[in-house]
Amino acid sequence: MSTMNNTMNTTENRNYIAEFYKNSNHNYNDFFGAYIADEKIEKVNKEIKELFEQIDTKKEELSRLNTLRYNEMFTPTDKKLLLYYNSDRGNTEAYFDIITGFAVNVDDYDANEIACVTVGRKTGNFQVVSGYCLPLGAIVFRYYTYKIATNNARCSFCLTKETIVPILDYDSPSFDNNGILNNRSNYYQDATEFIRKMYNLPNYNYSVNISQFCRYLENNKSTEIILRTAPETVIRTLLDMKVDKAESINKILGLTKEEYDSLIEKDMLNEFITVQSTIKAAFSNSKRESQALGKDAFLHYTNEEWFDLIEKSHYWADELRFNQVGMNDSPILSCLGAYLRTGWHYTTSLFYKYYSFGKFMDYVCEEASNQGFQSLDNFMVELKDYLSMCDTMNIKPTLYSGYLKQTHDILARNYKIHLDEEQEIAFAKQYEEFKDYVTEDKKYAIVHPSHPEDVKQEGYALNHCVSSYLGKICKGFSKIVFLRKAQETSKSLVTIEICEKAIVQARGASNRSISQDEFAAIYEYAKKNELKVRVSPRG
Repeated sequence: MSTMNNTMNTTENRNYIAEFYKNSNHNYNDFFGAYIADEKIEKVNKEIKELFEQIDTKKEELSRLNTLRYNEMFTPTDKKLLLYYNSDRGNTEAYFDIITGFAVNVDDYDANEIACVTVGRKTGNFQVVSGYCLPLGAIVFRYYTYKIATNNARCSFCLTKETIVPILDYDSPSFDNNGILNNRSNYYQDATEFIRKMYNLPNYNYSVNISQFCRYLENNKSTEIILRTAPETVIRTLLDMKVDKAESINKILGLTKEEYDSLIEKDMLNEFITVQSTIKAAFSNSKRESQALGKDAFLHYTNEEWFDLIEKSHYWADELRFNQVGMNDSPILSCLGAYLRTGWHYTTSLFYKYYSFGKFMDYVCEEASNQGFQSLDNFMVELKDYLSMCDTMNIKPTLYSGYLKQTHDILARNYKIHLDEEQEIAFAKQYEEFKDYVTEDKKYAIVHPSHPEDVKQEGYALNHCVSSYLGKICKGFSKIVFLRKAQETSKSLVTIEICEKAIVQARGASNRSISQDEFAAIYEYAKKNELKVRVSPRG
């Protein structure tokens, strides 16, 4: 201790400034004159390099030994298997080689070269795909427990079980190394590498997890044909189809080979499939009235005519974007959902009675732009309400009005509905269990109509066509309730439609959008009553 203090005092007492100026010859090269350790350092570095080379050799040997655990049918994964530790309790993260247990720098690998299992705790268990038994169409899993060192330098792994999971034979149970059959569970690991190796498709890139791929094999007998021949952009859509026998893609879609090739050339195959899937779904739901009406009530188009409509939709998409008219989807899909009554706002729409689909799409897209509507949906909801009023009043509608809002509003003001006694009883029954609600801040109340006349008065007061919903209320399809200021519950403010446990419309005077405060009140009410909210505030 005294020696250290003496050294420190000597250093502290030296006058470096005086020494510097005392000698005018400053030879900086002399600084390295006593540096004699180069040879020793080189020797140590060489020894370190040799040790690392030995470690790499042992790693390779360990990987080979792991593959010898199985018979000659085993094909190891091409991926480097890593455990990714991302602490649940902080920003600590580390990667470990599952075979050797060493911490590794993930930046040393290409993203396509590794398969990571993510954990958030320093101890636990996991499963990982170690390889494949391609002759049996199966995937091999390993189950490990792990424990990460305190300093995150190493991780110890213990192999607890190995399982072979049949994929092509998707009904079979898995089989582990203890000879035990296990019930199948969900496997969320990526199946891309298995598909590439199993079907010899080195360029296949569509990602799907193992359990999902098994479901495809079970429900779609053309899975292999789709994997081998379908454009990548439509693989998912095609695999999602239920196909009972293996056949070419054009036959699955009801297309000739020439039609199929034409869609590929025009890059419209995905849209055509989506259109046909939308149509199929509309007529497969027994709860939809459209199913009872039948497809022939709505659509009469050949494949070639659908191709033309899809191309026309591209034109309208450009026009609508230029005029800043909002679209939730492509024009053809937005209009098709409304036309087939699959959208929330359109379950009772009558578009099919008055327009062919092609003319409907053209009218909606053109006039939504020309008449300054903010979105296609706004225009179609307005048109739906107008046609509904005309149908109820047995009035011939103006089908291609260039002033839809004015036409709608004039009819709404003159709209009168008379319910008979039976309908009035049915109306009252819909609200027997309804409880009015006041928001927690006491600013708003949600109240129900006591009589059909209340609904009519709401329409008159707010200049919209809520009266046309009386028939739906009596049949139990919808409920109409009113958002009011809590201190002025007799004064109309916002009309709300509730349909299938969701708030699907909320409109103020002249169908204005709701404000942020009004939306907050509606959202609070919906949350209390376990309703979904399918409306949004303006701006």
